[in-house]
Amino acid sequence: MHTDPEVLALVALGEREAATAEELDHIAHCDSCGRDVDELEHLTSVGRTISDHFTLETPSPEVWNRIRAQLGFQDDFSSELVPAPAGTTEPTEVTPASPTEVGAAPAIDHGSSHTRRRPRRIVSLALAAVLVLLAGVGGAVVWQRLRAGDTVVSAVPLNALPEWAGATGEATLEQDADGRRWLVVSMATPRPVDGLQEVWLLKRDATDMVSVGLMEESPDRLLVPDEVDVSQFPVVDVSDEPLDGKPEHSGDSIVRGTLDV
Repeated sequence: MHTDPEVLALVALGEREAATAEELDHIAHCDSCGRDVDELEHLTSVGRTISDHFTLETPSPEVWNRIRAQLGFQDDFSSELVPAPAGTTEPTEVTPASPTEVGAAPAIDHGSSHTRRRPRRIVSLALAAVLVLLAGVGGAVVWQRLRAGDTVVSAVPLNALPEWAGATGEATLEQDADGRRWLVVSMATPRPVDGLQEVWLLKRDATDMVSVGLMEESPDRLLVPDEVDVSQFPVVDVSDEPLDGKPEHSGDSIVRGTLDV
């Protein structure tokens, strides 16, 4: 028997005392449970790199309906966060859990964990959403990524350069279902940027670089050219580029960070 998904979630969050010695031994030697913990730990790690600078989108009813179907909810399930399907009458009202309730560790009955097992796929999806909330990520960002089918390759905070003290940002390298790579970049600055905000990928020693594109909003999602080897150009740089028509880097970098690739 596999370890209960709630225990796997707590172990992924670092609460190893929630598992018995036998369960920890099982996780260490079970490919399936070990993989689940690795995936949840990765999700938590990515979540903690994303800050409030991201603009969260409200998922459409169609997105929520697909989530409802994936989680196995009935058509009459409804709440302020999960709209009822079109055409549903007299929906059953469900009160959303408070932040305290969401963040609380679930009670674990080790004596009955194997008798109350639910479908692992359903529980894993639900726990993934809870892990994201616990890690501080807006749920809309996660569902947007699930909808797009993107895989997070690496995420990194962007640190201010001396001339732009106080600036902050994040960069996330993602890969979509078609194999295309996208760089999602957000940035906030203490003063307005005079010129264009251009995103670059640099070599670690800054001897060579390639432009990924211009940021028109924050966050912005830019396609990484197929010919660019990100492992050779892992440094994300956002610069202030004057409107002078010159394609070269201005030398005025605002924020910078190195992807783990």
